[in-house]
Amino acid sequence: MGIERALVDANWGSSTDVDTQCLMVVRSCSRILVTKLVHHSTRQRFSSMAVQTAGEFFAQLAESGLITSDQLTELKRNDGSEEAAIDCARRLIRDGVLTKWQAQQLLKGNTRLRFDSYRLTDKLGEGGMGAVYKAHQPESERTVAIKVLSETRVADAASMRRFQREAEAMASVHHPNIATAYDTGFDSNTHFLVMEYVDGR
Repeated sequence: MGIERALVDANWGSSTDVDTQCLMVVRSCSRILVTKLVHHSTRQRFSSMAVQTAGEFFAQLAESGLITSDQLTELKRNDGSEEAAIDCARRLIRDGVLTKWQAQQLLKGNTRLRFDSYRLTDKLGEGGMGAVYKAHQPESERTVAIKVLSETRVADAASMRRFQREAEAMASVHHPNIATAYDTGFDSNTHFLVMEYVDGR
């Protein structure tokens, strides 16, 4: 079917010279091949997601604690019963309910998107000690950066001491070129440090 379509697109058999027709066939075949590859890649990406339906997506969203139960009820009221998870995620991103990163995590089945009262909105970086996230605290309407100590490091005494020293040092220094440390916390076997979020750093 692809070759037959390419021949039609190239107007094969017309008065156009053979070289031009051959070039047109090659270009048309390339377009068809690219389109099929994109569709195949999209199907593979969607089928590999842990969450497939809107119902499953809302269950993940409820478990994550990113929104209140009242907000969840209102969202479900507007939910299409046959809506796919990916379409539901796109709708919530468009409506400003979720960030793109939050939606991607929920589609993968990751619901650990909250530490204490801080809701993770994006991942800023990752290193040997752990990861740094952008987060929002609804109560204070404050955007912060959260450094989360890797769970594999929690049992390591040296790593714990280093993490604690870093938190203490940041809390004792007040300088315009150094991010301010606001808080430290422990949530579900995870240690984290709450810092000032500086856009662009």
